[in-house]
Amino acid sequence: MSTAEQVRIEKIWRDNYKLLCYISRQRSIPESECEDLAQNCISNLSNQKAVLSIMTDKEVKMYLLAAIDNECNTWFLKQMRQQQIAEKVASRSSSVENSPEADIIAKLDSKQQVTDIMEKLSEQERALVIGKYYFEMTDEDIAASVGCQPQSVRSLVSRARKKMLSIALKQGTEGHE
Repeated sequence: MSTAEQVRIEKIWRDNYKLLCYISRQRSIPESECEDLAQNCISNLSNQKAVLSIMTDKEVKMYLLAAIDNECNTWFLKQMRQQQIAEKVASRSSSVENSPEADIIAKLDSKQQVTDIMEKLSEQERALVIGKYYFEMTDEDIAASVGCQPQSVRSLVSRARKKMLSIALKQGTEGHE
């Protein structure tokens, strides 16, 4: 970057940084995030040297206003996705906590016990359990990967789960059904 380009970027920073942070705060973005968003906007502009070299100061300001708007929207979308994931995990964990299997699962002391149980399943049973609960695959995708009909997946997964519970019971959790 030439000295002239560096000077222009510094001027853009001085002239617009506080405005970009202010706009972010007005959109209810936390203070620490506002600074990051403003830096992203100016950094993205400075990476477009060819475009920046032909832009007037007014065009730079208009670009930055659109960029901060996009950065704020992206930030909100990211927050919504994170909240949806957290809610999904919470709803799954509450349904698991209330299931009869929860007591047995809670008795497993280590990852090694889970690994030992999984090793006692057939290759197809492992693929079914991992596909369903780890990768959250659809029944159709699981069926394609294990070579069965989609309508068979539920019963096969159920059988594999029951086998896992049976193995867990035999490994020292007797009496906790």
